[in-house]
Amino acid sequence: TYLKSAFERKSMIIKKINAILTWLATILVLSHAGTMMYSLTTGIYHKSLNARLAHITAIVMGLHVLLTIIVIACLHDKPQKPRYLKANWRTWLQRFSGTAILLFLIPHIFSLKQFFEGNLVSICC
Repeated sequence: TYLKSAFERKSMIIKKINAILTWLATILVLSHAGTMMYSLTTGIYHKSLNARLAHITAIVMGLHVLLTIIVIACLHDKPQKPRYLKANWRTWLQRFSGTAILLFLIPHIFSLKQFFEGNLVSICC
């Protein structure tokens, strides 16, 4: 059956869009990290550039999270065999890493707020 159903075609389009958003989010996160590292090491801080980059990154990541939830909840293949968890270890690893990123995002935003208020932001002490 070479011809796929309309549902399968639409789900593949959503998965491809989500993959593009994943790559775009990765590039944006690395760009944001690079500009922030440059700012912290040189003392030259370009507030509007870093803020714009952070906002665009947050929007792209939000869309990625939304599409991932749609794919997992609505479009994901249902388990056919009892060894589903073992066979899809990469999927579970991606879900775990995505959850970890979301959990680490909360203290990141809190420290950014402290930074803009002029408080010292430190990992220790």
